[in-house]
Amino acid sequence: MITGKKKAFTLVELLVVISIIALLLSILMPSLRKAREQARSVVCKNHLNQLGLAGAIYSNDNDGWYVPVIDETMGYEATDYAFFWNTNAAFRKILGWTNNNDDDTSRYVLPKKFWCPTDRRVRDDAYWDDATWVNRLSYAYNMTDWGNDSTDPYIWPTEMVDNGNYLGHHANRIKRASEKIMFVDAGDLWTHKKGADYKNHWDKYGSDIEFYRGGASAGLSPSPTMYRHDESINLAYYDGHVGNLKKAKAFYYNPSNPRRPDNKRNNKIWFVDHSRIDD
Repeated sequence: MITGKKKAFTLVELLVVISIIALLLSILMPSLRKAREQARSVVCKNHLNQLGLAGAIYSNDNDGWYVPVIDETMGYEATDYAFFWNTNAAFRKILGWTNNNDDDTSRYVLPKKFWCPTDRRVRDDAYWDDATWVNRLSYAYNMTDWGNDSTDPYIWPTEMVDNGNYLGHHANRIKRASEKIMFVDAGDLWTHKKGADYKNHWDKYGSDIEFYRGGASAGLSPSPTMYRHDESINLAYYDGHVGNLKKAKAFYYNPSNPRRPDNKRNNKIWFVDHSRIDD
């Protein structure tokens, strides 16, 4: 009977196999990462869709008034400031949100299942201190109509007193609702057109919310837009539908001066009521 030794792989053959596997992984990994991010983006869009639909329901229940960014008529305590959109009891009820616990900060926090899956910062417990960062969420209300270039700017925090301010839109004042941004990917409860300036915010500092807040006095927005979905944002419009914008479509720069914002084009995107634009 003839017997023979089992043939083993030579070192060269093993190296060839390893090289092939490495090559296949290098080809597949980007596709897998892209597929994973697309799945996360779908979940994010679903959250924004719920916010947009809740806004429409709120408007229907309140004679055409959408949930306000700020409503000081809800009640005021010097140590509470419980009159933001994310603390609005009627709006939270529509969305089915309940307080996470009995302390005063719970109403500022969106349920964990409503955080954007791509938003790593909001999930970092070591980063969040409820005494300082009470608004723990992944989405911001578009507050451009009361920003610095508005005819009626709301100056934070000097106006944060019980003056009965109501910062909200009525359906009659919104033309082309399908083009008007209501909620968007961000890291605080509101954002402005200025925060969409990705060259001075996102491209430099990413999602470092603490830096933005500390750098507000240096001309930065304290709550910028977060282009966390492959350099794009998900957003909900006033008609209830959701969409996605690459950063180059969410904020424009002057063709003759690429560092200077093109305010005319940006106003069309970010202002909801164009009568509030301060030309």
